[in-house]
Amino acid sequence: WVRTDPWETGFVDITGEQSLLGQVDGRTSAAVKAWLDARSEAFRAGIEVVVIDPPAFAKAKSEVGSALSGFARLAELACGVLAPQGTLVMASCTARIDADALAGAIRTGAARADRELAEWQRTAHGLDHPVRFREGAYLKCIWLRAAR
Repeated sequence: WVRTDPWETGFVDITGEQSLLGQVDGRTSAAVKAWLDARSEAFRAGIEVVVIDPPAFAKAKSEVGSALSGFARLAELACGVLAPQGTLVMASCTARIDADALAGAIRTGAARADRELAEWQRTAHGLDHPVRFREGAYLKCIWLRAAR
């Protein structure tokens, strides 16, 4: 038994029994799209919450621009499957990108998908993880609700 890709994407039902709906190898938009395409139209129409928590996109300052583009693309893809009044939750552990920049990338992606998202909450490190320097504030999560 040899594992070549340590990353998987899980699809979880957060209503009712909170069961695992599916799991695919890889953490790519192609893997997610293939899994979603295999579901019925009624299933896809019922997606009310999309949570995206990718790995760190920018480990160097020179990667920040492409990382922001990546977050925008993820938001755009999420908006493509999100129900009309659905919720998008986007997390980041990228120290070089602050919460305002992440929110801007999400808005860019939503606009490309012709969706309007209203931010209603930001979360970050818990009290047990004090932040004493700027790069220490690497965990951030933005919660948004679709307005259309």
